[in-house]
Amino acid sequence: MEASPKGFNDGAFVVYGINYIFSFIDINLMIHEFYGAMIEGFQCFGCDIFANQFAFKDGLVFTINIETGDTKYVADSFKSFWELVYTDYDLITGRSIMNAWEDKYSTIEMGNRLTPKIPFVIGGEYSPENIYQSEIKSILGFNASLAKQIRDLPDGTPVQLEVVD
Repeated sequence: MEASPKGFNDGAFVVYGINYIFSFIDINLMIHEFYGAMIEGFQCFGCDIFANQFAFKDGLVFTINIETGDTKYVADSFKSFWELVYTDYDLITGRSIMNAWEDKYSTIEMGNRLTPKIPFVIGGEYSPENIYQSEIKSILGFNASLAKQIRDLPDGTPVQLEVVD
């Protein structure tokens, strides 16, 4: 992998404070303001192309799904996490969908991530036609609201999204 001003491999993966416009502290303050207790104790250090977070908690590495607020254990250490990144970069970062989107539309602007028009968690497709680019703050704000609305619902429950400014 090669670092660029937008991230590793043209921006599919970013590490806060190193190759991204937000510092580690600023992004964590923003994320914790949006998600609150759902991610208490987590410290985010980077994200994939869809702004799903990579985070530390108790010395372990987790992912945070921004649409649901669900956390998933990934690795015992940062070193182990990097080994996974090198092993399956595309799956972990979303690089192939990013490349397909950029081939069809345009280059992703610095500070932006891709986000679905119809959220993936409610059936949106992983296709360039269902995706657009937006600022990470807007993406996180919308998805935190979504996560709070669907957090404890059983799979398959009909939902009506409430968009709140």
